[in-house]
Amino acid sequence: MSLKTTGLVDSGSSHCFIDPTYACDHNIPLISIPRVTLCFLNGSFGEDIVQVATLLIRFSTNNVIDLLFYITPLDSDSVFIFGHNWLHRYNPLIDWTAGQLLFF
Repeated sequence: MSLKTTGLVDSGSSHCFIDPTYACDHNIPLISIPRVTLCFLNGSFGEDIVQVATLLIRFSTNNVIDLLFYITPLDSDSVFIFGHNWLHRYNPLIDWTAGQLLFF
């Protein structure tokens, strides 16, 4: 299956996340995990995370990467969040003005 959507790069987010509605609507297989408590930067807590999805993501650069996403409701127009763990591992070159990945 191939889907096209946008994601948000968030260096303040510790990990990668996907919205559960998007995952459900597109029949993305979910894997149960031990409960993880979601903690926000302001010290408040979100819903506990109990599922993940592993997806092959093709970026606009044509790089294809197998990524683990925690399943949690997202508060943005993007259905994916690419967090610090992804930024640290792949160190992509980002054109912040154009909002585009240039290469890994």
